[in-house]
Amino acid sequence: ELHSYDPIVFSRIPSDEEFETAFGQALTFKPDVRKVIKDSSKKTPKPTYYGIEITPENDLPFLIDQLFEESPQSDISFWNSLKKNERVQERFHVTLIHCANRNTDPGSWNKYNGSVFKRDLIELSKNDTNLRGKDFPLPCTKATADVSLIRLCWSNRLMCFEVKVSNIKDGEGNPIDIEPNNGYTHITIGTANESIKAVDSGKLLKELHDFGSDEGGSPIRTLEMVFPIVLEELPIHVFF
Repeated sequence: ELHSYDPIVFSRIPSDEEFETAFGQALTFKPDVRKVIKDSSKKTPKPTYYGIEITPENDLPFLIDQLFEESPQSDISFWNSLKKNERVQERFHVTLIHCANRNTDPGSWNKYNGSVFKRDLIELSKNDTNLRGKDFPLPCTKATADVSLIRLCWSNRLMCFEVKVSNIKDGEGNPIDIEPNNGYTHITIGTANESIKAVDSGKLLKELHDFGSDEGGSPIRTLEMVFPIVLEELPIHVFF
């Protein structure tokens, strides 16, 4: 039939035997070139930051109430405002390192994601391919840390605890060789409004360390712990 449409291109009509031979060869043909398509679901996910989760049994709002009760001379008005306006965070954490550090300290950021927690990231990606906006404890290392509350600090914009991180270890009690890399370590308690970000706690603490706190004129107030309160073996989470 093709010959009747274009006798020049299809100048010769194959025999029935040639048709059968060609058809058989087509059925058994196997290509020599293979294209390898990578499975994107197996890529190591990219975290936004790592942090120490303050577990619910460590009731920080209750603790702050107790601190102000024990220090009646301290100005409690901002704390009352945070509670009244529902500006106290529902969850609390200590940021250990943020993805922004990959520009200022790529060695530390790569260490967290590489030799230290890579197995955890791969394991998490196996169970959930859509990790964005979620956070998880580390399933392989089961890493934990202790957090010491040093002092409560606040201005008319935000309130936070200055803290010290120690005893970072895996689930078997072996030390993990990482350090916090987020400036002055802290727990943000709340901010006066949505335009004020939790990251500003670090700026407040830097100002406090650089210039000090003068109860007579400084906008920064502090409430020192007589003895540091230590929250032990808190889980380290990865946040996506």
